Amino acid sequence: MVLFIVTLRLFYNRSKYIVMLYILNTLVTPLNWQLADSYTVNYKKIDVNQAKQLVKHNQFISAVGHEATAKLMSLLLGIDIPVNRIQIQMVPGDIGLHFMLKKRLDEGYVIKNIQELEEIGFDLIMSEVL
Repeated sequence: MVLFIVTLRLFYNRSKYIVMLYILNTLVTPLNWQLADSYTVNYKKIDVNQAKQLVKHNQFISAVGHEATAKLMSLLLGIDIPVNRIQIQMVPGDIGLHFMLKKRLDEGYVIKNIQELEEIGFDLIMSEVL
């Protein structure tokens, strides 16, 4: 007899279930195009407190591939955001927490602390794949 154990990635977020929460250091929303020919994605700008609640109450996968950004996001959100340079494919029900700088940095420039990050400016965007 073969026993299969299936883990369903459902986590409660207020009034609905989400499949997975992904942390990203880009506004790009990578979608699984093998499952569908079209997607609807809602984007919403959120504040740091809302982002903290999102990561506090949901299991997440970091897809942050830049070490300095992962460290800054960890400080900002008060939780360990590991460097994890992976390729993801979001599906309906997935939520993305996107970190986006307000300006493009010079090549090779690395932000060193939260104060410098705040001077440059950033937005936190939540995406929801419908």
